[in-house]
Amino acid sequence: MHQQFDVDDQLGLMESPLANTYKNKIWDVYAHAVSTISILALVVAFVIGAYDLVKLAFPAFTLNSALHEKYRTNESYTEFGTFKKELSEDKISRERTANYDKLVRMERRDALQRLVKVASAVIVIAILNGALVLIGRKRSERTP
Repeated sequence: MHQQFDVDDQLGLMESPLANTYKNKIWDVYAHAVSTISILALVVAFVIGAYDLVKLAFPAFTLNSALHEKYRTNESYTEFGTFKKELSEDKISRERTANYDKLVRMERRDALQRLVKVASAVIVIAILNGALVLIGRKRSERTP
């Protein structure tokens, strides 16, 4: 029948100090790569999360500039809506402020939703790094 050929087993390298050193070096490179990528991911997550906190606290500041400008005055609000020009000034003001308040609520909700996504990503990164640390400790306990 077909016999599987394993170079390490045939050469007796599986238990040799050279093989253990090689495995440890590979593990070290892997651990450093995962740590570096995790740190970069955490930095990005914290920057996005910080911006979302600003959006929660000051939604009018982070609102799209074109939208902010559109809802600033009645004139700018009715500039492109010819049907609205026939409404009374009071009705236009009420509609404009109601829509602006709706935009601000939407901005806050979007920020909160993305903040939850960022927090979830941070938790996943922490779990993965925790598993990496536990595996690394067990490996260091096994190797003399």
